[in-house]
Amino acid sequence: MENSKNPTVSTQTEMASRMMQIIDHFYKGNKRAFAQAIEHKPGALNYFLPGGEGRKGFPGFEVINKTLNVHPDVSAEWLIRGIGKMLDRKDALLAHVAKNGEAIRLKEVEKDRDKWEALFLECQKNLTNLIAKS
Repeated sequence: MENSKNPTVSTQTEMASRMMQIIDHFYKGNKRAFAQAIEHKPGALNYFLPGGEGRKGFPGFEVINKTLNVHPDVSAEWLIRGIGKMLDRKDALLAHVAKNGEAIRLKEVEKDRDKWEALFLECQKNLTNLIAKS
């Protein structure tokens, strides 16, 4: 299936590019430091990262899972499917909640988020009305 027909399908090059963005952002391009952080052999990263011998495939589940565990602010949706932004505070919050068993706190945070979003939209509407009147 071609990526142009289905935007949720990532090519090897796109996935490798996103992994490199993580390495560049958190490790200043140091692949070895990244490998150590996710407890993976540095040479094994060459299987899918740019500069490796042939870039033969996608990172395995273990690499993706450990990357997301080490960096809970990285969006899983972005890493796997290329949708959205690399850094996602909601994903980080969900990871924090999952690690700390704070399911009730998550509901409170979601409620607060909805309240603040509604307040923002109301302010935006009021500002638009003020501009239209002037």
